[in-house]
Amino acid sequence: MNTKFKIVALLTGLCSCLAAGPLYRDYNKPLTQSDSQDIKYIINNLSNSSLINIMLNRSSIERAGDRIDSVHPMQFLLHVFTNPELIAYIHNIKERSLIWKDFYQGLANSLQTESSEDNLDQYIPDFALKLKINAAPLVQAAGEKNWDKFLGVLFTSIARHPDRNRYED
Repeated sequence: MNTKFKIVALLTGLCSCLAAGPLYRDYNKPLTQSDSQDIKYIINNLSNSSLINIMLNRSSIERAGDRIDSVHPMQFLLHVFTNPELIAYIHNIKERSLIWKDFYQGLANSLQTESSEDNLDQYIPDFALKLKINAAPLVQAAGEKNWDKFLGVLFTSIARHPDRNRYED
Protein backbone atom coordinates (compact mmCIF):
# COMPACT_ATOMS: atom_id res chain seq x y z
CA MET A 1 0.00 0.00 0.00
CA ASN A 2 1.48 3.35 -0.96
CA THR A 3 2.18 6.03 1.62
CA LYS A 4 -0.35 8.55 0.28
CA PHE A 5 -3.16 5.97 0.55
CA LYS A 6 -2.12 5.13 4.12
CA ILE A 7 -2.17 8.81 5.06
CA VAL A 8 -5.62 9.34 3.50
CA ALA A 9 -6.95 6.29 5.36
CA LEU A 10 -5.45 7.61 8.59
CA LEU A 11 -6.95 11.07 8.17
CA THR A 12 -10.37 9.65 7.37
CA GLY A 13 -10.31 7.84 10.69
CA LEU A 14 -9.01 10.85 12.57
CA CYS A 15 -11.51 13.27 11.19
CA SER A 16 -14.44 10.96 11.83
CA CYS A 17 -14.12 12.20 15.42
CA LEU A 18 -15.95 15.30 14.23
CA ALA A 19 -18.82 13.30 12.74
CA ALA A 20 -21.96 13.10 14.79
CA GLY A 21 -22.73 10.11 16.91
CA PRO A 22 -26.09 8.84 18.11
CA LEU A 23 -26.23 11.35 20.93
CA TYR A 24 -27.83 14.68 21.63
CA ARG A 25 -25.35 17.53 21.53
CA ASP A 26 -26.40 20.58 23.49
CA TYR A 27 -25.36 23.88 21.93
CA ASN A 28 -25.88 25.63 25.28
CA LYS A 29 -23.61 23.29 27.21
CA PRO A 30 -20.37 25.16 27.90
CA LEU A 31 -17.09 23.54 26.98
CA THR A 32 -15.12 22.06 29.82
CA GLN A 33 -11.44 22.81 30.23
CA SER A 34 -10.80 19.26 29.05
CA ASP A 35 -12.92 19.85 25.90
CA SER A 36 -10.93 23.00 25.16
CA GLN A 37 -7.63 21.21 25.62
CA ASP A 38 -8.72 18.32 23.37
CA ILE A 39 -9.89 20.70 20.63
CA LYS A 40 -6.59 22.58 20.78
CA TYR A 41 -4.65 19.31 20.73
CA ILE A 42 -6.49 18.07 17.62
CA ILE A 43 -6.34 21.39 15.74
CA ASN A 44 -2.69 21.97 16.65
CA ASN A 45 -1.65 18.50 15.50
CA LEU A 46 -3.56 18.63 12.22
CA SER A 47 -2.20 22.13 11.59
CA ASN A 48 1.42 21.85 12.55
CA SER A 49 2.48 18.22 12.61
CA SER A 50 3.97 16.42 9.65
CA LEU A 51 1.86 13.71 8.08
CA ILE A 52 4.24 11.16 9.57
CA ASN A 53 3.82 12.62 13.07
CA ILE A 54 0.05 12.65 12.62
CA MET A 55 0.22 8.96 11.74
CA LEU A 56 2.43 8.26 14.76
CA ASN A 57 0.04 10.15 17.08
CA ARG A 58 -3.12 8.74 15.50
CA SER A 59 -4.42 6.90 18.56
CA SER A 60 -3.87 9.90 20.81
CA ILE A 61 -5.62 12.25 18.39
CA GLU A 62 -8.50 9.78 17.99
CA ARG A 63 -8.91 9.51 21.78
CA ALA A 64 -9.10 13.31 22.00
CA GLY A 65 -11.73 13.24 19.24
CA ASP A 66 -13.74 10.60 21.07
CA ARG A 67 -13.70 12.74 24.21
CA ILE A 68 -15.21 15.72 22.35
CA ASP A 69 -17.83 13.69 20.50
CA SER A 70 -20.57 15.23 22.66
CA VAL A 71 -19.54 18.81 21.78
CA HIS A 72 -22.01 20.56 19.47
CA PRO A 73 -20.27 21.39 16.14
CA MET A 74 -21.07 25.09 16.49
CA GLN A 75 -19.54 25.10 19.98
CA PHE A 76 -16.47 23.47 18.44
CA LEU A 77 -16.37 26.18 15.75
CA LEU A 78 -17.09 28.92 18.28
CA HIS A 79 -14.15 27.81 20.37
CA VAL A 80 -11.86 27.67 17.35
CA PHE A 81 -12.93 30.98 15.79
CA THR A 82 -12.74 32.98 19.03
CA ASN A 83 -9.17 31.98 19.80
CA PRO A 84 -6.46 33.72 17.69
CA GLU A 85 -4.12 30.75 18.00
CA LEU A 86 -6.77 28.27 16.84
CA ILE A 87 -7.85 30.62 14.04
CA ALA A 88 -4.30 30.47 12.69
CA TYR A 89 -4.24 26.69 13.10
CA ILE A 90 -7.55 26.10 11.28
CA HIS A 91 -6.38 28.33 8.42
CA ASN A 92 -3.23 26.19 8.27
CA ILE A 93 -5.36 23.03 8.13
CA LYS A 94 -7.39 24.51 5.27
CA GLU A 95 -4.16 25.08 3.34
CA ARG A 96 -3.18 21.40 3.82
CA SER A 97 -5.53 19.92 1.23
CA LEU A 98 -4.93 16.30 2.14
CA ILE A 99 -5.81 16.97 5.77
CA TRP A 100 -8.52 19.56 5.11
CA LYS A 101 -10.56 17.27 2.86
CA ASP A 102 -11.23 14.74 5.60
CA PHE A 103 -11.39 17.30 8.41
CA TYR A 104 -14.01 19.25 6.43
CA GLN A 105 -15.98 16.09 5.67
CA GLY A 106 -16.19 15.14 9.34
CA LEU A 107 -17.26 18.66 10.29
CA ALA A 108 -19.80 18.89 7.45
CA ASN A 109 -21.29 15.53 8.45
CA SER A 110 -21.59 16.75 12.01
CA LEU A 111 -23.32 19.98 10.94
CA GLN A 112 -25.64 18.01 8.65
CA THR A 113 -26.59 15.61 11.42
CA GLU A 114 -27.39 18.41 13.85
CA SER A 115 -29.36 20.21 11.15
CA SER A 116 -31.35 17.03 10.41
CA GLU A 117 -32.09 16.70 14.12
CA ASP A 118 -33.39 20.32 14.23
CA ASN A 119 -30.50 21.12 16.53
CA LEU A 120 -28.69 23.80 14.54
CA ASP A 121 -30.62 26.59 12.82
CA GLN A 122 -32.12 28.15 15.97
CA TYR A 123 -28.61 28.67 17.38
CA ILE A 124 -27.11 30.48 14.40
CA PRO A 125 -28.07 34.01 15.54
CA ASP A 126 -26.41 33.48 18.93
CA PHE A 127 -23.41 31.80 17.28
CA ALA A 128 -22.97 34.76 14.89
CA LEU A 129 -23.44 37.27 17.71
CA LYS A 130 -20.69 35.62 19.76
CA LEU A 131 -18.41 35.67 16.71
CA LYS A 132 -19.39 39.28 15.96
CA ILE A 133 -20.36 38.46 12.38
CA ASN A 134 -23.53 38.81 10.30
CA ALA A 135 -25.86 35.84 10.84
CA ALA A 136 -27.70 36.15 7.49
CA PRO A 137 -25.11 34.37 5.31
CA LEU A 138 -24.81 31.57 7.88
CA VAL A 139 -28.60 31.18 8.05
CA GLN A 140 -28.76 31.06 4.26
CA ALA A 141 -25.95 28.50 3.97
CA ALA A 142 -27.47 26.31 6.68
CA GLY A 143 -30.89 26.54 5.02
CA GLU A 144 -29.29 25.33 1.80
CA LYS A 145 -27.37 22.63 3.71
CA ASN A 146 -24.28 24.08 2.04
CA TRP A 147 -21.61 23.44 4.66
CA ASP A 148 -18.79 24.56 2.37
CA LYS A 149 -20.49 27.95 2.12
CA PHE A 150 -21.19 27.96 5.89
CA LEU A 151 -17.53 27.38 6.72
CA GLY A 152 -16.49 29.77 3.97
CA VAL A 153 -18.41 32.55 5.71
CA LEU A 154 -16.41 31.86 8.87
CA PHE A 155 -13.09 31.87 7.03
CA THR A 156 -13.83 35.10 5.20
CA SER A 157 -15.49 36.88 8.13
CA ILE A 158 -12.95 36.04 10.80
CA ALA A 159 -9.47 37.13 9.88
CA ARG A 160 -6.43 35.24 10.97
CA HIS A 161 -3.68 37.17 12.68
CA PRO A 162 -1.56 39.03 10.07
CA ASP A 163 1.57 37.16 11.22
CA ARG A 164 0.39 33.79 9.93
CA ASN A 165 3.34 31.90 11.40
CA ARG A 166 2.98 33.40 14.85
CA TYR A 167 1.64 30.20 16.42
CA GLU A 168 3.64 27.59 14.57
CA ASP A 169 5.94 25.44 16.64
